[in-house]
Amino acid sequence: MKRATFGILLILLGTVLLLELFEVLTLPSWNELWSYWPFILVALGLFFLLQGDTGVFTFFLILIGTLFSLRRFHVYPFTNEAVIWPSIIISAGISFILSGSFSAASGRRSYCESPRTSEPGEQTRKNQRSIDFLDESVFLSGKNFAVSSLNFRGGELSVVLGGMEVDLRNIKLTESATLFLRCTLGGIDLFLPPELPVVVRGQEILGGADVRVHPLSSMEEPVLTIDYHVVLGGIDVVQ
Repeated sequence: MKRATFGILLILLGTVLLLELFEVLTLPSWNELWSYWPFILVALGLFFLLQGDTGVFTFFLILIGTLFSLRRFHVYPFTNEAVIWPSIIISAGISFILSGSFSAASGRRSYCESPRTSEPGEQTRKNQRSIDFLDESVFLSGKNFAVSSLNFRGGELSVVLGGMEVDLRNIKLTESATLFLRCTLGGIDLFLPPELPVVVRGQEILGGADVRVHPLSSMEEPVLTIDYHVVLGGIDVVQ
């Protein structure tokens, strides 16, 4: 969703609230609106899917929204409502195991020596920026861009209820730098130069991290450190 579209939605929402305040419109009560929250989850999931986000989180939004929408109309496959949440949690665990984000044998994140076949989308490659420091955030929207820099100094990418795709394959370091990834209820796809020494560390809370970077050899300098924190979402780091 582009910035202008998001701004228009905010203007429309504010206008509707003003009309309701002056009794020009009569809106449903908050309790009535809240009863439709499963449909909002489905809509968000479909929006992320249309944006090209096919991660676990997107499908779980659709799954949870669909289950509770069916529950609202008393049409769902469960005869015992108590099994809904345990079933969702078990499905989440299976999905993360099958995704290959973790290595069961070593207990560590899996690292791939060969790069992933997929590449940044065309829109990401076209939206080129020449900057040395990143400070980008997304809320209820999406952002795709590529960065070129001869003196990249790191920064922070923050996502809440949205998605971000960032192509850093055209950056170079003159000294070691750290890039922080903060992702809550969303996803971040990060593409790095194949020759760049990279160290990845972080924490997932009900989320996942698919890290595919080359092994770091001895004492290479400078090094780019990726420090991530994921809550109910996912990140993808590809070299």
